[in-house]
Amino acid sequence: MSEQAGSPPRVASGDDVLDWLRTADARAVAARLVTSRRLPGGDATVDDALASAAVSMLQRMRSSTPLDVRSPGGYGRAVLVSVVRLISQGRDLPLDGFGEFAELDVELVDPLAGDEVRMVFEQRPAEPWLASAALAYLVYLMFPGVVPDHAPAPKAGATPDQARCWPALWFAGERDLFPDDDGDPNRRTRARRIEKVLARVELAFARLRLARGDHDG
Repeated sequence: MSEQAGSPPRVASGDDVLDWLRTADARAVAARLVTSRRLPGGDATVDDALASAAVSMLQRMRSSTPLDVRSPGGYGRAVLVSVVRLISQGRDLPLDGFGEFAELDVELVDPLAGDEVRMVFEQRPAEPWLASAALAYLVYLMFPGVVPDHAPAPKAGATPDQARCWPALWFAGERDLFPDDDGDPNRRTRARRIEKVLARVELAFARLRLARGDHDG
């Protein structure tokens, strides 16, 4: 149905930007940006840029600040430029408020989705500790009851994603990161490792959401 004459134009939304990020135009933009930065990896790096842009967009949509999208393509291009710049600098995507995403993703982790995310992990090379920790995190996300009783756990008040990351890192062999009775000297190192695990998991889910066209969250 066409809009009535004189009616205000439809206001674009974050979902419109996410839809644009799934288009051939978005992929072409990402490919040009990756090429201009002379980044290695080819199509895999383009996939990572698009998935990172989707994660960034989902974070922005959950902000309390109003989102002003005048052009989905223009906004999406700006997000891609920012994301590719971070990738070229070897920096991780900021994950402010990530705990909200971890809980939303629980609904997506059926056995089929979990297997698809595992395949995404296997397609993206990573340091052994990171690959193992991300897979363990996924298992704990799907089956909370399998977390070993003797694995370390954060104190009360930790977010659910932190509570899963502690045993995931422990399972991956990063056992020197956890505090003993004399204090917690590795807090910052552990926080950085947790951020890397969560980034790997969320990027995998973002790629799955983009492939499925599922971003209603």
